[in-house]
Amino acid sequence: MITESSLQAFFDGMPVGVWRQSEGKKFAWANTAFCRISGYSMEELEAMETIDLVKPSWRKFVMGRNKAILKGEVTGPYYFPTRTKDKEELIVMGTIGTIDDHLY
Repeated sequence: MITESSLQAFFDGMPVGVWRQSEGKKFAWANTAFCRISGYSMEELEAMETIDLVKPSWRKFVMGRNKAILKGEVTGPYYFPTRTKDKEELIVMGTIGTIDDHLY
């Protein structure tokens, strides 16, 4: 059986940014790469909604795309602008998926 801590350890070793969203749409956790890229500490991210990092003019697109992916209407990653803590704009590739709670 996979535990949440083993899943986090797996993602933390990745060179790309990965995060998990809580039911309240806030950051539940993020790996080291995501914190490094965004410039935010895990403590800072926990106080934010995940959409807060998306450039405001792109938020509607990102939310719509995520819903479409979860419904199976579209597949694959997509690109959108985000801002780091230092206000640097980055174009990132994103996608969304679910982790079944029965796995851990």
